[in-house]
Amino acid sequence: LNKGKVMRINSTHPLISQKNIYGSKRILDFLKKVEEEDNVLILSTGGGSSMFEVLNPNISLYQAKKAMSILLKNNADCRVINYTRRCCSDIKGGKLLKYIKSKKIITFIVSDDVLTRGNKGCAMHVASEIGRASCRERV
Repeated sequence: LNKGKVMRINSTHPLISQKNIYGSKRILDFLKKVEEEDNVLILSTGGGSSMFEVLNPNISLYQAKKAMSILLKNNADCRVINYTRRCCSDIKGGKLLKYIKSKKIITFIVSDDVLTRGNKGCAMHVASEIGRASCRERV
């Protein structure tokens, strides 16, 4: 591997922090340089919904963290948590695609949600959102 082509980003989970915002903005800076003919490979793993985050400009880190703390403390359903994250985000729910010029995006989603936590398909719910957003934006 060429060291210049791999980035390691540290972040926190389940609550976002300034580390997450900083690292995610570094990733966006990289994605903005990708050309239309380049291939983009995205690996989304467990925890990605909090670890990769750029907030909507109208939402502060404090507000997003507070909302998530309340939901987690009250054992909210993962669909409610993901919906809230999507509303607070400038990249979730297909919005990441506005930063990527490439027409060739391959996404791998790896999660143990369904098997270990019994969340009735949270990972699949997120995967279907990515698929719908990709079709909407790219067709």
